[in-house]
Amino acid sequence: MNTAAAPVDPSALRVVTGDAAAEGVVARLDAAGLGDGFPMASPTAAKVSAMLAGRTADEPVEPLAPLCYPATVEDVAVCAVLAGCAPGVLPYLLAAVDAVTADEFNLLGVSTTTGNAAAGIIVHSAGRLQHPFATGANCLGPTPVNAAFGRAFALACRVLGGAVPGTLDMATLGQPAKFALCLAEEQAPAGWQTWHEFRGAPADRDAVTVFCTAGNLEVADTWSDTARGLLESLAAATPLPAGISANGELVGGGQQLYVLPPEWVVRLVAEGWTRESTGAYLYEHAVLPVDRLPASALSRLTEGARGQQVLRCARAPADYLVLCTGGTGVKAAYLPSWPGGSIAVTREVR
Repeated sequence: MNTAAAPVDPSALRVVTGDAAAEGVVARLDAAGLGDGFPMASPTAAKVSAMLAGRTADEPVEPLAPLCYPATVEDVAVCAVLAGCAPGVLPYLLAAVDAVTADEFNLLGVSTTTGNAAAGIIVHSAGRLQHPFATGANCLGPTPVNAAFGRAFALACRVLGGAVPGTLDMATLGQPAKFALCLAEEQAPAGWQTWHEFRGAPADRDAVTVFCTAGNLEVADTWSDTARGLLESLAAATPLPAGISANGELVGGGQQLYVLPPEWVVRLVAEGWTRESTGAYLYEHAVLPVDRLPASALSRLTEGARGQQVLRCARAPADYLVLCTGGTGVKAAYLPSWPGGSIAVTREVR
């Protein structure tokens, strides 16, 4: 049975902080099919004012696909309150909301696909983050600050973009990351380029990177005694035969993201591996032999791809993205790219 909400008037989707009954905002969002099934905090005037912390409430923000409603800083602040965020997080959320409007992120595709695409955020710094995001154990959740912030980001994309599940958000299955997905990296082991530096973010400011993923796969290599062995495990986990890109040339679309615990990265550094050489290795070895594809999938490939022996999982070594975060242990994660195609975008926090 299709339980999707019917299309709603844009005015019902807009968050209006001047509403005398703050509970009415939550009720309107739930009625419009824009809630996430969890309780939301009422966006009272006092809570929204504390979240704004002096920011200009009516300052416009870039419209969000698919419906591109006019939106303001106050609207984004309300999403943060609804999600249960503490004051101080709004500058990070505004940076993330701005980042997803970049053409290369492809928010229209991410928000409306029948696939499992979910937008996530990496919060990062050259040193200590100015807000207490979690970078240790359970970095993928559950941790209160990351979870609330990831939820606020998901709500902002859904509410301000009008991506009503079942009406414009047409995901066949969806995935848990559509509730919330936020990771953070503060520092990396000595000798390893930080994510912050890799993304070209200014040393004196925190920054956020938005990315898109189709899921989350644990890579549990408990047997390798060399860094190369660890990379072999990552390479073996990457090529998913069912993930042929929309353009018929790659396995996946855009960029692949790996979340490595510090123990892995320490071993990589000790054996002379860098971010660049790691990406180059994965580019060469994370491949799918064409003869492993189901015969019915060959028609999906371009003529040029059918003539190759292997399909790569990204276009260049730099598209294999490695984040160092997490707690004690040797369990890594692979967050596969969405076959429709999306490129990570970084914005500094202002």
